Amino acid sequence: MVSLKRIKLLVFDIDGVLTDGRLYFLPDGTEMKVFSVHDGVGILLAREAGLKIVFLTGRGGKAVENRAKELKVHKLMTSVKAKEKVLPRVMKEMGCSRDETLFMTDEVLDLNAMDLAGVTACPADASPEVLEKARIIASRPGGMGAVREVIEKVLKTQGKWLTS
Repeated sequence: MVSLKRIKLLVFDIDGVLTDGRLYFLPDGTEMKVFSVHDGVGILLAREAGLKIVFLTGRGGKAVENRAKELKVHKLMTSVKAKEKVLPRVMKEMGCSRDETLFMTDEVLDLNAMDLAGVTACPADASPEVLEKARIIASRPGGMGAVREVIEKVLKTQGKWLTS
């Protein structure tokens, strides 16, 4: 089993992980997403601790682009339908091996991609198949601090939680 101490790269799905998975559309058709401040702080702390952050999502949109920019993630990939096809390239670009990569998702479409990461995680409300396969299951649902919880676990294991 891969140690959390080895993790250098955190790869997050967006819908259902960094959001609650619901889609909000304004009358003009603009899509709106709601993100947790707690997850954002966790991502900032992970970056400050030297971890690399990648958002890998099947959708996209301005809200996702804005959040990625605000949090200064290392890479944002949108409209990725088969994450298992791009995850190896992302790891290579980030200079990280399988054993240095944590992938967090919530949906069955990502089951094959889960096989490519050393550590897998999911929110409490992930699909049953993902819950069964994930090594780390957050106690919180997607969009409600699940990402922060996983980041805390990694940073505490590495002795980097709230250290400067």
